[in-house]
Amino acid sequence: MLIIPAVDVKEGKCVRLTEGNFEDMEIFSDDPVAVAIKWADKGAKILHIVDLDGAKYGKLINTSLLEQIIKKVNIPVQVGGGIRNYEEAERLINMGVSRVILGTILWEDKLLTKRLFENFSERIIAGIDARDGKVAIKGWQNVLSIDALDFAGELERLGARRIIYTDIKRDGTLIGPNIGNIEKMLKNIN
Repeated sequence: MLIIPAVDVKEGKCVRLTEGNFEDMEIFSDDPVAVAIKWADKGAKILHIVDLDGAKYGKLINTSLLEQIIKKVNIPVQVGGGIRNYEEAERLINMGVSRVILGTILWEDKLLTKRLFENFSERIIAGIDARDGKVAIKGWQNVLSIDALDFAGELERLGARRIIYTDIKRDGTLIGPNIGNIEKMLKNIN
């Protein structure tokens, strides 16, 4: 098992949202770069960085912080939050991001999704965020009627090789992942 520490960034700070609620935010540090370095020094094999501002507003906001983190840590960094076009994904990969996590764009543009999977393969992660089993997009603000398990199968058919599944109701609550839904997800995809 590989445990990947997550650094969620909002307004230039390390934070934790409870159940994806932007109003229910706890600040952990004013220095995300120092936190990333600390995780790397503690032996993390990879870092998971989420630009929460980007997720909410639909474009990368904390790019300079991401660049600093990538330069300061000697481990792979995967990034998500607000990546909604080909150019942003490519820019992150060229910046040194090891894996780009896509969310909203997976639902909004299937042709672009397929193109990203084809061109960047293992470097693209399909991020499926769900509330009550239904796909949520745009920084968890919009819940669709599509079932997360069905969506995972569709993304696999489009070329997804990696999926990150988040049960929003558990995120930030410190009660652990939804093992039941993860098991269902594993049975639904290869």
